[in-house]
Amino acid sequence: MGHALVIGDFDLPPRPILDPLVAGSTLTVAADGGANRAFDAGIPVDWVVGDLDGILPNVLSSISPKRVRRDNDPDRTDLEKALAFVARRKVKAAKLVGVTGGRLDHTLGTLAILAAWRARIDLEVVDEHFATTVVDKEATFRAPKGTMVSLVAPTLARGVTTSGLRFPLRDHDLPFSPLGIHNEVVRNPVRVRVHEGFLFLMRSHHVRPHA
Repeated sequence: MGHALVIGDFDLPPRPILDPLVAGSTLTVAADGGANRAFDAGIPVDWVVGDLDGILPNVLSSISPKRVRRDNDPDRTDLEKALAFVARRKVKAAKLVGVTGGRLDHTLGTLAILAAWRARIDLEVVDEHFATTVVDKEATFRAPKGTMVSLVAPTLARGVTTSGLRFPLRDHDLPFSPLGIHNEVVRNPVRVRVHEGFLFLMRSHHVRPHA
């Protein structure tokens, strides 16, 4: 099953990471100025959503007005507006690109959106370094041995148990701290369970096994 691709107005991942996301997308939505990034990368967008204060005039003129949705709600970011648009189309999963980097406040805001929307749609933030998802109760995945994995708890996560990682956890409480960063896949599948709270699971695109 395909996914929606939501494009924000920060640097996009390198083409080897980006191209499969574009190819697997069944719906591509630019969050306002994300249309500029898509235009420069030669990525056709199905819709542009936002308050339209960031999209360049030449980019806006290249898109049919029927495919542009202006939303001036001051209490939501353009990314939230784009996700709401996607959710109304009953899409089950979305990949978000161009939504990290640049300003730290925007990156933190993106993570806050990832957490807030976790019960509504399966989201994954993809940048040049990581694919980031939310673990709410349990997650299982496969990755090449040596893949770097970081677990970050934005609030206290209780009863964290992992398997398949170099440094396993067993019924461990993770506070908001650096404690869970830079682990490594040593066998598959990798399992992460959380008894209470949730985690950000960050899987690196790069494989660098420890000696």
